[in-house]
Amino acid sequence: MIQKEIPDRVFFCYGQRKIEYKLIFTDRKTLEIAVLPDRSVVVKAPVKSDLSLIEKTLYKRARWILRQFDYFHQFTPMTPVRQYINGETHLYIGKHYRLKFPGGMRIVSNLLGDSFMSPVKMDKIR
Repeated sequence: MIQKEIPDRVFFCYGQRKIEYKLIFTDRKTLEIAVLPDRSVVVKAPVKSDLSLIEKTLYKRARWILRQFDYFHQFTPMTPVRQYINGETHLYIGKHYRLKFPGGMRIVSNLLGDSFMSPVKMDKIR
């Protein structure tokens, strides 16, 4: 299989949006447009394709590409900055766990039931 990759990313404008894509010429008969979960676009085109025809097809499919961007955007992590304070929840192996610091402790070390617990002694917080 022959592949020829354009080194830099190429882009086209759709309305006010600039859509960047990676263009790969390969030994195939049809044009493939793939939107990946990291919201990057990969276009695989036949080796003898005309660049203007590729851009015309991309412009025609631009709404679909933007819908895919929106779909993958819902999966981006929206985790707030961690403070590691009493009562804060953390996602661990697909489940949420609440931090508990009995007696003013501040170090997390073990998972116990549905909470992280720490058996470390520290001076009282003033």
